Amino acid sequence: MAGPYILGLNQYTHSAAACLLDRNGEVVYALQKERISRKKHDGGDVAVLVEQMFETTGLGEKDLAWVVANNHLFHIAPFEKSLPFRVALHQWRPSYLDSHNLLPEVAKHELSHHLAHAWSVLPVAPFDHGVLVIMDGMGSPYREVREPGPAYTTDASLPNADGSGRSPATLQPFWGWREGESVYRFEGLRLELLWKRWIRENTPDFLYNYGFENMESLGAVYSRVSSHIFGDWNVCGKVMGLAPWHQVWNETDSPLTESEPILRGPLEELSVHWPFLKQLGQANQWEDRQARKTYAALAWKVQKDLEEVALDFLIRVRQKTGARNLALAGGVALNSSLNGRIVRECGYEQVFIPSYPGDEGIAVGCAHFGHHVLARPEAKARRIPLSPFLGNAYSDQEIEQALQEFASYLTWQRCDDPAVAAAEALVDEKVIGWFQGRSEFGPRALGARCILAHPGRRETIRYLNQEVKNRESFRPFAPAVLEEHAEEYFDGPTPSPFMSMTAKAKAQHRDKIQAVLHVDQTARLQTLSQQIHPRFRMLVQAFRDRSGVAMVLNTSFNRRGEPIVESPADALATFLDAGLDLLFLEGFLIQRRPFPQVDEWSKWTPCHRPEVTSSMTSTADGEPLQILLLAGGRTLEVSALELGVFEACQGEVPLSVLVEEFCAEFDESPDAVAGAVEKLFQLRVLSLKLAQSIGGNF
Repeated sequence: MAGPYILGLNQYTHSAAACLLDRNGEVVYALQKERISRKKHDGGDVAVLVEQMFETTGLGEKDLAWVVANNHLFHIAPFEKSLPFRVALHQWRPSYLDSHNLLPEVAKHELSHHLAHAWSVLPVAPFDHGVLVIMDGMGSPYREVREPGPAYTTDASLPNADGSGRSPATLQPFWGWREGESVYRFEGLRLELLWKRWIRENTPDFLYNYGFENMESLGAVYSRVSSHIFGDWNVCGKVMGLAPWHQVWNETDSPLTESEPILRGPLEELSVHWPFLKQLGQANQWEDRQARKTYAALAWKVQKDLEEVALDFLIRVRQKTGARNLALAGGVALNSSLNGRIVRECGYEQVFIPSYPGDEGIAVGCAHFGHHVLARPEAKARRIPLSPFLGNAYSDQEIEQALQEFASYLTWQRCDDPAVAAAEALVDEKVIGWFQGRSEFGPRALGARCILAHPGRRETIRYLNQEVKNRESFRPFAPAVLEEHAEEYFDGPTPSPFMSMTAKAKAQHRDKIQAVLHVDQTARLQTLSQQIHPRFRMLVQAFRDRSGVAMVLNTSFNRRGEPIVESPADALATFLDAGLDLLFLEGFLIQRRPFPQVDEWSKWTPCHRPEVTSSMTSTADGEPLQILLLAGGRTLEVSALELGVFEACQGEVPLSVLVEEFCAEFDESPDAVAGAVEKLFQLRVLSLKLAQSIGGNF
């Protein structure tokens, strides 16, 4: 007999995710695959994710009543039937056939993409009626929405709201079409389709990313600019962050900014300036500093166009429907600059955006649909936004095990009051890692997996971007501010518990919070309430008590190109790589071990880690071109000297003897050899142990 749990999945596409609901519709567990695989926006099968979920919750396949899933690219059921053949031909990984991915003993259902986005918000929006707007890159194909087949629900089955329509009015049958933007009216849990825009597949869908860069949704065009500037369609947040720099880097408007809009509304008849986009030069040349002014102008232009088209549309939706409440989902709802203007300018009384508006939220929508429609149609909407803290938590035993794995490089002690100790470190202008409780579900660090700093020094922006995060210098950082104090620092802020909206800083306070202000003096706010962020609030309150400033700088606990840390081991590795001052890992206060001073070299014996391997690319004459160390999934480039030192560290002679012998044999200076040992130690490819073998590793 099937159990009572409902599993929602975003499956076989980017941002794979799972959400598990109990019989009461409460989230038991929600996590993105990237947090486990350590690959940003990881997609494909969900075997490792579901296996982790079962291990964490103690449940199994027999406990599931329904699996509800969506894939915005194709219909899942026929795809899964083809997998034995495709895996045999090595078209897909064997994990696609894993029982944790296929869950063959559980009843299954599918949702269309925009309907899944809608259900991710519908039961948890803090109002009982309003309009729900989905804006993203691309949704489900028209043919699937109109003729879904068995065990597949689409919004074609919804009643049409008064005055409903679609754009374009007529779809040429010889083209493929996909969902672009959708608008629903709702009262309680009853959805009506008000309007949908279909976007044409302008190029064959077997091309790269299904021809996404040639589609005409708001999200797709914005993503095309992301690809042009950064070589990655899925870093639209960088485009948004770059846009304000145009007015700093470019003293006057350029022909680029003065040309026709990239996006021209109204949205129902959206016109995309393809000749302009296709003639743009310097694609994916960010490392060419001469191109950056042009990139900033391009980012400013597409951000301006997005805001103008979206604001005009949402104002007219309010005027047409009389709706006082607006809920947003889809990837465009991650654009906090746009969201801030929607709140201030569109005239809605309430605007709600969840912590997971992107495609990770599809798993939540599928799970909600399974609970409210398939399993318990009588269930009421909860009308309380989901906590973002839905992932894994870790026991002291698990943390201590991870600490032992990194013991050569760390020291630690128990910390009775992490919030107070962290606040005092921030007052002293330390940059700290903060790892507390269950991990966040969604793309942003909201108080569980964070890097924190004092908000007051402008120099902190450069330091965090270049030295800690290893990312582009133009990118801003967010303030996490006590909700009741937000109006002291910012103009007209609205509650923004999930870092969803920007606001302008008040002039009289800007000097106190320079590190959390962007170049245009705005900030992407996270407002902290007792209900949602009790533990994080304790830290910020303790910081206010000591500094007089009711906020801290908050950024995600990761480095460039990496997902946010999930486990204690992830946190310890990133702590060491990022050069943070301190790490507060639950009730442990952690610091880096210093490399021994010269007068201690005789006490310590260096030993390379046996699991690390090396590779060298050389010229025909044997001159090395590139030397790499392969260490637990990391690829580290080193010099010939560092490779020689690495190979010499056999754990047999003290550091003082190794330096002396290496210098004599290879005519190197003691400082150069010791520097190589220290770098290898910092890279965690060698450890130090007591020369007399009394006391373990260092």
